[in-house]
Amino acid sequence: MAKAKDEYSQIAYLAVTESAANTLTFNSLAVFSNILEPRGLVIHRIQWNIPSGTYDLLASDADTLYFGLSGDDGLASMSMGDSKVYDYNLLTMDSFGTPANSMQRSSPLVSDFSNLPGQGRLVPADRIYIWVQGSALASAATIQCRIDFTVLDLDAGQYLELAQSLRILT
Repeated sequence: MAKAKDEYSQIAYLAVTESAANTLTFNSLAVFSNILEPRGLVIHRIQWNIPSGTYDLLASDADTLYFGLSGDDGLASMSMGDSKVYDYNLLTMDSFGTPANSMQRSSPLVSDFSNLPGQGRLVPADRIYIWVQGSALASAATIQCRIDFTVLDLDAGQYLELAQSLRILT
């Protein structure tokens, strides 16, 4: 890849709360980019924070929480098979015996892309969306994330790489 416009990674923070329980909800980060300037973002790492109140919503085996990053907020559902979904995560509860059993949980959960070619995931530098959707949750869930990224000025070959990265082969 060409020399990054940023010498060091930048940090972005995003949070989203479902508009109603079990409703796919997005929040965006506008990135300083112009459609006439071929730029990309290399996402190196995402630290996901699940607040205690959201963890507490996972009270039975039926409760599930989906969350991640995407490049589109017009999607009706999120899928690992969609190239506009950059990071996809799932949390659920598994019961082992009586409710008196307990388990430690840790946060943040980390999505590390630094071992990929180019030291990260190359995505368009226009908007990034954090999303969350619960299933069978009693109330709305909240997710937060911290993103380490670098902005790249793309040459023609890299722009083609970006276009290819937005396809998923099946």
